[in-house]
Amino acid sequence: MPGASGLDAARRIHENDKGIRIIMLTQHTEWGYARAAFAAGASAYVVKNAAASELRRAIFLVLSGRSYISPSMERRNVSFAGAQRGAAGLSGKDLTLRQTGVLKMIASGMTAKEISGMLQISVKTVEYHKAQIMKKLELRTTAELAVYAFQRGLVY
Repeated sequence: MPGASGLDAARRIHENDKGIRIIMLTQHTEWGYARAAFAAGASAYVVKNAAASELRRAIFLVLSGRSYISPSMERRNVSFAGAQRGAAGLSGKDLTLRQTGVLKMIASGMTAKEISGMLQISVKTVEYHKAQIMKKLELRTTAELAVYAFQRGLVY
């Protein structure tokens, strides 16, 4: 894009209409770019060398009000212990270790069913944790949770 970056365009689009869902399709695999994309208003971050099915999944998730990040980026996530250290003291709204883990998984695009299978808890328990996280952090949408996690370095 001559004269503007994708981040600039996303920022301008998001400022004009917060309801527009933005999917960043990029060659950048550095976490700084992903965090900047979500901060600019993106709902998904897909690397260009991803399979077409990955882009379809991102579109589906974003249209259903969720966020997405390429699995190749997910593999660089911090450990739960590291995420807990990052979550401590967030404006006086401390998250438990389990809540931090659930937040991190949500931010990486996992469904409640996928999270429940990984943590060996019920889907209802995952949804309860998500509701408690949203209440503590005063957030309303899954995209806001993802942005929150990326801005605080809970997902790398």
